Amino acid sequence: MKPASDRRLARWVAVALYCCLGVSAYLAGCSRGPQPTSPPFTATYLSQPTSTQAVLIREPPSPSPTPNSYPPPPSAPLAYPALITLTPSGVGRVTQPTFTSLPSPFYPPPGLTAEGTLTPTPTPYPVLFVTPAPFTLPFFQVIDIAFVDAVHGWALGNYRASANDSVVIALRRTTDGGRTWNQIAAPHQSSQSVDQLRFANVRDGWAFGPGLFATHDGGRTWINESPQADVVGLETAGETVWAIERLCPGTPGACAFTLVVSPVAGGGWQSAQVQPPGFGQLVRPNAMEAWILTLPGEGDQLHIGLISTHDGGLTWVTAPEPPPDCGPNGSLALDESRHLWLLCNSGPATIMEPKTLYRSSDAGQHWAQIADTSPDRVGVGTLPMIGAVTDFAAVSDRRAFIGMSRSTLARTDDGGYTWVFPLAFDADVMAGIKRVVFADTLHGWAATWENLVFLTVDGGIHWDVTTVQ
Repeated sequence: MKPASDRRLARWVAVALYCCLGVSAYLAGCSRGPQPTSPPFTATYLSQPTSTQAVLIREPPSPSPTPNSYPPPPSAPLAYPALITLTPSGVGRVTQPTFTSLPSPFYPPPGLTAEGTLTPTPTPYPVLFVTPAPFTLPFFQVIDIAFVDAVHGWALGNYRASANDSVVIALRRTTDGGRTWNQIAAPHQSSQSVDQLRFANVRDGWAFGPGLFATHDGGRTWINESPQADVVGLETAGETVWAIERLCPGTPGACAFTLVVSPVAGGGWQSAQVQPPGFGQLVRPNAMEAWILTLPGEGDQLHIGLISTHDGGLTWVTAPEPPPDCGPNGSLALDESRHLWLLCNSGPATIMEPKTLYRSSDAGQHWAQIADTSPDRVGVGTLPMIGAVTDFAAVSDRRAFIGMSRSTLARTDDGGYTWVFPLAFDADVMAGIKRVVFADTLHGWAATWENLVFLTVDGGIHWDVTTVQ
C-alpha cells in the first residue's frame, strides 16, 4: 500500500490534469467564436415527436412603429428559418442552416424557454430548405439571368470543364421557366468581358459590362459592339434600348458619361439628342418613362439624386426633393402600381450592413421612410441587418424582394415594414443570392453566387430550385 503522501500527490496530479484539460477545452471553444447551438436544449412534445422541426430563430424585439404616410402593421422582430434535429433522447440542435455567422447573442426559436424546453412551432410561412451539392467539375457559376416571360430565359456564367481548363464565359437558355437549361453560344472571349445580361424579347438581347455584345437570334450568335468606353448600364423598353457609357481617360474623378440609344432590332448606336444631367442606375419601365438614380462618386456627383424623363428622353427633370442621402449605395425599383422604392445600403462590415428603405407614391417627388436596421428605430419597420444587398426587386405596392450575399432572400408582403425569409441555406456554404428577376407579378427567379436558380410561380410564396450545368 502506497504512503498517504504518495496518494495525496496522485490526487493533486489528477486534479491539475483535469483543470488543464478543462481550460484547454474552454479555450478551444472560444477560439471558434460564439456557437449558436450551444448548449443543446431539451425538447418536450405536445404531439408525436418528429426527426426534424422547422422553427424560427428570432432577432431581439424592436419598438412598435407608429402610423405614418404608409400605415404599418403591428411590429414583429425578424425571424430566420432553421431546421432542428430532434434525437430520440429529446435533445435538439439547429442543423440547417447552421447560422454560424449569426451575431452573438444567439436568439433561440419561439417556444424555447429559459429552462431550455422546446414546444415544436412550425414556421408561419413556406420555407424551402436547401443543401447544396459538393463542388465538382464541370461547374457553371451563374453571373446574371434574364427572362422575357414566364418560360423564356437565359443564364450568363463562368464555366470550367476540368481542373486543366481555364474559366470561360458561357451561356445557357431555358424554355420551361428555368426548370431545365441548355447550352447555347456565348459572346466570344476577348479583352472586353461581360457580367450582365438583358433581353427585350426571345430574339434580341445584350451581354455587357464593360464590353457590349448583341444577339438578334435568341443567343445563337453574338455581335461585338463594344465601344471605346465601358458600358455600365443598359435597359430596354418598347422598340429601343438605352445604354450608359463611361469613359475614364486616366485622371481620377474625370470620367465622362454618355447616354446612347439603338433600335432593339439593331442598326447602330447613337448618342441621345438630349443628355441627362446625371448618371447612375437606370430604371426604364416603358418607352416614354425612365428614372436615373445618381449616387455619390459617379462623375462629379457629390450627393444622391434622382432625375427622370416622361417623354422618351426629350426632356429630363431633377426631383425637387431628392431622395434622402443614403450613399454610397442605393437600389431603385418601380412596382406595377407605380410606386418607387429606394433601398439604401452603406456597404457591408463583415456580414452586417445597415439598410434603409424609402417609398414614393408621386414618381419621386416626395419620399417616406418605411424601414431600417437601426435598433433605435421608432415609427418605421424592420430591415434585416445580416447580409449585404446585391439586388432589389419590387413586384407590387405590397411585395418586394432583397437579394443578399452572406445571407438569403428577404420578402415583404406589407409594403416594406416586415420581412420574412422564404429560402434557407447555410450562409457558410452558399454565398447568398446574387440576382432577383420577375417577369410578372407571379413568375420570378433568384440566382445564387454558385449554380443554383430558385423559381416561383406564385409571386414568391413558394419556391423550387434547379441547377444550371
